[in-house]
Amino acid sequence: MAAGQLPRDTDFVRTLRQGLHGTAMLSWDVPPAEVDDLIQYVKAFAPRWRNEQPGDEIVPTPDPWTGRETDGIDRGRRVYHGLAQCATACHPAYATKQEIYDFTKELTKMELREMRGDLYFPIAKDSDYGVKILPPDFTFNEAVSFQIPCRDQDEVDHYWEKLGEGGEPGPCGWLKDRFGLSWQVVPNRLPELLSDPDREKAQRVMAAMMEMGKIEIDELERAAAAA
Repeated sequence: MAAGQLPRDTDFVRTLRQGLHGTAMLSWDVPPAEVDDLIQYVKAFAPRWRNEQPGDEIVPTPDPWTGRETDGIDRGRRVYHGLAQCATACHPAYATKQEIYDFTKELTKMELREMRGDLYFPIAKDSDYGVKILPPDFTFNEAVSFQIPCRDQDEVDHYWEKLGEGGEPGPCGWLKDRFGLSWQVVPNRLPELLSDPDREKAQRVMAAMMEMGKIEIDELERAAAAA
């Protein structure tokens, strides 16, 4: 919905399940039977819910670059470097200085007189959350990764298969998807076993995990139960 409008229940559910990227709002595994109760409780904090209705869903328009993906990428590269002000603001650049100068002049009809010295690195900026926020660097490596906590082996198998299509499997639950982004698919049982007060048991679980690609919960349990 548009900014300033009240969210729909489906928006609450998405936020609960996925969190809000770039904020302290993490994802929460709330039992389905309790989700609606939680949403109604949260609404009670905002008087607007007594008199207003949720906003209308914003439906994205069709992609104008369908069938012209190469042209779209080229246009995006020019807009990113020529209009987003990465040469003077906070986002990292991915083009040469001459290209940035040319793109800026093409799109704004103005000459770029100065560029910041650390042009190819993101710069942390103050935010409304009281902490500095570092813009993402869109060139992926192992330093940029996501973790997926899984309730059971079925979820582990599902995400491992879907994310790994066209990608590259790695050790200890790690994999790269087809875009080169790193993921760690981790069953919730793993940290429980690793934090067991019986340190010998925890070490056996760790040793078993180090031999795995995709994490297998049954094998972890067998390692934990071994004498």
